[in-house]
Amino acid sequence: MIDDKYYKGFEGEVDVDIYYLNDKNERIGYKLWDGYFENILSGAYHENFKVDGMLNSYSSHEGWYDEVPWKVENIITAIEEMNQYDEKNIEQELRNMFPKLQEITKKLIILFEDCISNGKDIYIDYNN
Repeated sequence: MIDDKYYKGFEGEVDVDIYYLNDKNERIGYKLWDGYFENILSGAYHENFKVDGMLNSYSSHEGWYDEVPWKVENIITAIEEMNQYDEKNIEQELRNMFPKLQEITKKLIILFEDCISNGKDIYIDYNN
C-alpha cells in the first residue's frame, strides 16, 4: 500500500512515489509532494556524495527524472545520505516545513532499512 499522507493537499502537483514491491507484487511505501522530496535531498546534499546514491541523480537531474521506475542503486548509500539531512542546508524561509521534512526523512530511512532486511529493492517514480 502506498501511503499518500505526504501528498494530500498537493493534488495536481508533481509527486514522487518511493516504494518496494512486497511478495504479492504490491507497492509498499510513500507518495510525497515533490517539494518535500526535493527539500529532503537539498538538506542531505553535500559536495562529496557517492555516485551510487540518490544525491548523484538529484544533482545531475538524471535517474528518476527520466527513468520510471528508477531503482535506487545502493540502499545503504541512500540511507547514509538521508542520515546527513541538515536543516541548515535548506532555505530558512521554509522553516515551517522543517518538522514535516524530519518526519518524512525518518520514515524513508525506516522504509529503506526494511528493504535491506527483507532483500527488496527500492524504486522511485517521479510523476510530473
